Amino acid sequence: MRSVLMQQSPLYREERRVYHQLLTGSAITKYGISQDLESTQLLAEHMLKPNDWYLNHGRYANSVINLIAFGTRTLAITPLMKGILEVVHVFLRNNPPANAVDMFPELIQLPRFLQFWHRRAEAIGNRTYEVYAAYWKPVARAIHDGTAGPSFSRDVLQEEAGKFHGTEDQAMYLAAMLVEAGSDTTRAALNNLAMAMIAAPDFVKRVRAELESVCGYAERMPTFDDEEKFPLVAATIKELLRWRCIFPTTPPHRLTQDMEFEGYVFPKDTNFIINDSYISLNPEEHKDPQTFYPERWLNGKEHDVLSGLWAFGGGRKVCVGYRLAQRSLFINVAKIIYCFDFERVCLSPFPAYLVKMKLMML
Repeated sequence: MRSVLMQQSPLYREERRVYHQLLTGSAITKYGISQDLESTQLLAEHMLKPNDWYLNHGRYANSVINLIAFGTRTLAITPLMKGILEVVHVFLRNNPPANAVDMFPELIQLPRFLQFWHRRAEAIGNRTYEVYAAYWKPVARAIHDGTAGPSFSRDVLQEEAGKFHGTEDQAMYLAAMLVEAGSDTTRAALNNLAMAMIAAPDFVKRVRAELESVCGYAERMPTFDDEEKFPLVAATIKELLRWRCIFPTTPPHRLTQDMEFEGYVFPKDTNFIINDSYISLNPEEHKDPQTFYPERWLNGKEHDVLSGLWAFGGGRKVCVGYRLAQRSLFINVAKIIYCFDFERVCLSPFPAYLVKMKLMML
């Protein structure tokens, strides 16, 4: 029931329809207030709890998507949040090509006693269901009692207008997968930002100069209304997604018919995986690819996060929430660089993992 791995089916099309209602076009602008307020809390947490910088990123990401999906904020690191991050970590570690049966579906025709992966996969599935249900059941009860506030779960899955046509478990997976995806990807990208600010501090000065040209020197915070005024911030977001890929490969795409390409013939049902890590660090594609250099994206398409990147997949199965993720990264990248410096603390044999932040002298 994970739509990211589904093939074309009535259920897959129904899930995409519902996600489009929530995550595309003008619908995402209404989440800007929540993203802006949560990003302000993130700044406060960085100032008050700088040693927990990576946990602060995780709380922000989980709170925004939790508010959208279930109507509740995440005010601290909770067992629910830890559970969802555990589930997504296990999923990614067992995502194709790591999982043999997802790469070669014909293996499912083997007798059950030869399906060596089955017991482990069943345990992962049961744990996933347990974590998802912990999110879903309180919200489902509130919806049934008429006490639930506005949320994706209430307004899209339960209301008659645009209602999801699926089972209760399918609705649970639909909402919980949204939290899972939103919690992990934004958190990881913001962690990459901390690493980039240490590894390539010169780019911080250039981005901050762009921010100060519009917002002044400590005069006001960047807002969503400024997004088009900051091409270098947009380029920084694309460079974060290229420099250290969040997903090393894309989910597999399967041919629906035979295909010939550059002299090679691929039969129907062949699986293709896009090796995003190699593409992103390929010297033929990007000059000096190990260097963090946002200006490489200043080509007039820096605000199009899909142009030249596979971070959100591609084609008809491109991540439907990519624009929401881009907006979250914009408001946080802009505010963090405007307000903070990151410095390495050499108290460990692995100093890059131990970071402090210094509030700018205003």
